[in-house]
Amino acid sequence: MAEEQAPFCAKASRELNCVAISVDYRLGPDAQFPAALEDAEDVLNAILKPSEPGYAVLRSRINDFLTKKSRPQVRLNSTRIALSGFSSGGNLALNLVMNINPGGSQLPGPWPCIIPGDFPNDIPVLLYYAAIDCRKLPSEREIIAGFHDAPKSLIASMQLEQHLMPTYLPQEYREHLRASPALADVNGLHEKAKCLLLLGEKDSLSMQNEIWAKKAIDAGRSKDVSIQKFMGMVHGWTQFPDSWLDSSALSNKYEAHNKAVEFVRGHWAEA
Repeated sequence: MAEEQAPFCAKASRELNCVAISVDYRLGPDAQFPAALEDAEDVLNAILKPSEPGYAVLRSRINDFLTKKSRPQVRLNSTRIALSGFSSGGNLALNLVMNINPGGSQLPGPWPCIIPGDFPNDIPVLLYYAAIDCRKLPSEREIIAGFHDAPKSLIASMQLEQHLMPTYLPQEYREHLRASPALADVNGLHEKAKCLLLLGEKDSLSMQNEIWAKKAIDAGRSKDVSIQKFMGMVHGWTQFPDSWLDSSALSNKYEAHNKAVEFVRGHWAEA
């Protein structure tokens, strides 16, 4: 569900014979929470609900593109969907399969999942090192051994995030259950959601993902949540250009891709 996953989308769409949609959601400082989530929900509504204004527009734009490429038009199957997100995009992907009953949060009332409760098929959800607990800025998270061996560009990016994150998510909203979906009641996870967490050993976000996975498993969702952890990998490694990676990291990158594709294929085969 994020622009940075476009290369994955293109490769996965070829292998799965599907239409992959990469969402260019709004960012800070021009937009603030929950703008990105609203953008993601708008696109999902345009896929699922004929009554939504974007429903016909989305289909016509896809087929206009295919026509220009001299390729046959397609009909979207709204009963067979998968969601994917990297880092902040993983936050959005998990959000899209959560019903939130706020309790003591800042929400004035429930914020329901827009996917119908009676959705007929499994919904594969690929969570790549998802930022699902946003209570801490990057500098406030636990430093993982080996982090300083990461590419300098990654460290610089995280230092920049230190300043940019509050422009989208002000401090007073960090504990909002939509800003940090890992804090929400895991019983709100959509019944048809099947989550695969793809994590790096040397990524400070792995801990929050593993805590959430344990919470889901303890709540009886052990068949719906699984983890693939890649040793030695830092945050974002699946999005690095191949030229940045040594042979081991490159192998892990494509293993992660293949596992994700097979995960989706397996659940779609039952549709």
